[in-house]
Amino acid sequence: MIAVYLAALVVALGVVGVQLLGGAHGHDGSVGAHDVSAGAHGDHDALSTASLFLSTRFWTFALLALGLVGTLLSLLRLASPWAIVVLAITSGVVSGLFAALVFRALRRSDRWSGASLNEAIGTTARVLVPCAKGRVGKVRALVKGATVDMLAMTDAEEIEIGAHVLIAAIDGGIAKVERAPLELEP
Repeated sequence: MIAVYLAALVVALGVVGVQLLGGAHGHDGSVGAHDVSAGAHGDHDALSTASLFLSTRFWTFALLALGLVGTLLSLLRLASPWAIVVLAITSGVVSGLFAALVFRALRRSDRWSGASLNEAIGTTARVLVPCAKGRVGKVRALVKGATVDMLAMTDAEEIEIGAHVLIAAIDGGIAKVERAPLELEP
């Protein structure tokens, strides 16, 4: 049985090594594997649960835990062979599920990394670094409950630090601002 534990350990370490050395990057820039069936249609809860067990992350961490626990307990003779099998499989499943759930939660939190710059159009902001015609400054706005700092330009002569501005447009990641009317100032 130790051969099975060692094989699981070698396979899991091989997958981790390939990802680290090969730089396995996902389409979203994240390192690692993807869940199977992500974004598919149908029964969302059943599909979501099934995708946990079908993900490469689940199997990598499950095999790593199974191999590590099984090998160590077998070599150190800390339990009977049947107890080792139960402990190794249990630790593998728990580790795989934990890893898959943690990565899924991290990926969900990354999807909403804050407000989009385009959502700032029409909101007011406070000037952090003075901006003027032909000179880029910086403003801070509250968009969908998130504080967003962005570069800003204006057609006015100069807008000083602390002034309230209205974000009229976003062009190339730079906010086009103008002095906010008094009724829009907080």
